[in-house]
Amino acid sequence: MPRPPKAPGERLAIDDVMAHERTLTDEDLRKILEESANGDAARQALRARADSQRRSDRVSTDAAMPVGERSTERERALTDERSREDSALDRERVVADEELDRRHDELALALRRLLMAERDANDLRMRDERATSDARLAMRDEFLAMVCHDLRSLLAAVAMRASLMSREQQRDGGGAAKHHGGDAIQRVVARMNLLIGDLLDVVAMESGRFAVDTQARPLAAVLEEAAHELMPSAKARDVALVLHPSDGACWALVDVHRIQQVLANLIGNAVKFTPAGGHVDLTVTEYAQEVVLEVSDTGPGIPAGKEHEVFERFTQLDPDAHVGLGLGLFICKNIVEAHSGRIWVERREGGGSRFMFSVPATDARPAP
Repeated sequence: MPRPPKAPGERLAIDDVMAHERTLTDEDLRKILEESANGDAARQALRARADSQRRSDRVSTDAAMPVGERSTERERALTDERSREDSALDRERVVADEELDRRHDELALALRRLLMAERDANDLRMRDERATSDARLAMRDEFLAMVCHDLRSLLAAVAMRASLMSREQQRDGGGAAKHHGGDAIQRVVARMNLLIGDLLDVVAMESGRFAVDTQARPLAAVLEEAAHELMPSAKARDVALVLHPSDGACWALVDVHRIQQVLANLIGNAVKFTPAGGHVDLTVTEYAQEVVLEVSDTGPGIPAGKEHEVFERFTQLDPDAHVGLGLGLFICKNIVEAHSGRIWVERREGGGSRFMFSVPATDARPAP
């Protein structure tokens, strides 16, 4: 069963921004409600000052009352009147407090409901937009896969016809030019097949369907095999391909076909960008439970600040070359990460680049 699509980096960034904004909104709401609740303390302080002033006024009134007007009955009546005033004021304050508390609770409830309704609407709209986007991407990927499949079928027919032409010309004693033409067609077909393979790999990686079939393998032997396959290309460019011996077999759980794909891309780039008379060094070492493979060249090197950019889609080391789609290093990065490894590039002292990738080492060995 295919895995669900991976969340693109843009979506993860949007989710992080939304989560941050919601945290800020919750904090603002909390402050609003706290300020509303803090109004109770301010109200109590005002009431305390009013009560103090009222008591002070009463004391002043009592002190200003002429002695001849004072009597027990008069003081009792004044006390009763003031007690009734105090009771009436307390009842009014209780009613006012209940009304304010009710309004505060209604405000808090209304703000929370409004906030949740707005968030639910945003989430629903975003889910709909993402579902539509996923459906369109799935349709695009399906269409691309169908087109690539049809193209491969056509290219297979072209390659077969070119092979038959070469055989017929050899049998009939055809000219070297005609024979060279058949070989040229086969080379172009091979390049087109590689481009189609890269496109299919990218579709699988972005849709979450990319997987590797790992087995315990000695990476020293894998690197040696890759070096032997690319040795003719290096010799044709007058570039020395130097395979340095390793201290051991350097075993790891890998998909050999995919690791060979990574090595072919890295070594091919190194040979292509190394001037005649230069050299490309290949090493494999085991360090800290990792097997590290390195492809080092004496070419112009990676421009400063571009060490991460070169692993992005459609990025070409030499834009003027107009070769390929700029997907090679992006595919390498995804293959290595599918092995729970990492890939990076460093500038080499004296010029050139050092492309390195690592995969976890293993003690496992295949059964005899």
